[in-house]
Amino acid sequence: MKISKLFLLVVIVVLSLSACAPAQGFAQKVVELPSPIQLFILTAATFVVGFIVTKLAELWPALGKLLGPYVDEVSMAVAGAIVLEIQNLLNAIPPEWEGVANAALALVVAILGAYGFLLAARKAAYMAAVGKLTAK
Repeated sequence: MKISKLFLLVVIVVLSLSACAPAQGFAQKVVELPSPIQLFILTAATFVVGFIVTKLAELWPALGKLLGPYVDEVSMAVAGAIVLEIQNLLNAIPPEWEGVANAALALVVAILGAYGFLLAARKAAYMAAVGKLTAK
């Protein structure tokens, strides 16, 4: 009797979870958010959440101790929500505009890459000027 109640509970949970799953085939993913942009969003979310926790820790040290270990988890959740929202907005783009949207996303990726390269080049030039960088 107890096993049948447990089995019934498991069946009900499985059916309700499958009812909440998104229907495949109704939404068409024409434009997908590139991985570099997703990684940039994760990095920015980690920085912002870490900064907020640091400022809270300065004001209330006990709260900083409590929230400190959860910075990564919170930033992953925030970044996931942001990426999901952006992907939902990209799914609203009509198929006729697929090329334009992909070109715009490629431009964003190129700009982020160029910015990162310029920052690294500037830091390397500074290190070379100071004399901390030695050629081997």
